Amino acid sequence: MRPSTLDTVIGNEQLCNRLKIHAKASLIAHEPFPHTLFSGAAGLGKTTLARAISNELRVPFTETNAAAISNNEQMLDLVVSAREGVLFADEVHRLKPRVQEYLYTILEDRFTVTHDRCGYPVRIEF
Repeated sequence: MRPSTLDTVIGNEQLCNRLKIHAKASLIAHEPFPHTLFSGAAGLGKTTLARAISNELRVPFTETNAAAISNNEQMLDLVVSAREGVLFADEVHRLKPRVQEYLYTILEDRFTVTHDRCGYPVRIEF
C-alpha cells in the first residue's frame, strides 16, 4: 500500500519537509501549489509523492501518461479537467515538441486563450 500523505512517505525527509511547507503555504494563501518536476528512475516514488501532495492539499489527483497526448487540444482538455487538483503527467519527456511548448506556455502564464464553437476567443485561467 502506498503512503497517502507526505508524513507517511518513507525516505527523503528533506524533500518531504519542503513539499509539506509548500503545501501548507498554498493552503494558507489560497494559491496553487508550485509547478513541480520529479525526475528519476522507475520505482523511486514520483507518483506516490504527487498523490501525497494531492492528499495534503485535499484536491483531486489526475494521472496520465504524456506519451498518449498527441496534440494541443488533448493537452488543454487534460489541464482544464485537472485545474482544481494535481495533474501528474508521467513520461512528460515523451510529449511531442509542439505540445511541450504549449504546456510550458500554460504553466508559465497560468492561462491560455482558445476559441469557442463560434470562433470567439475564450481566456481560460489556471
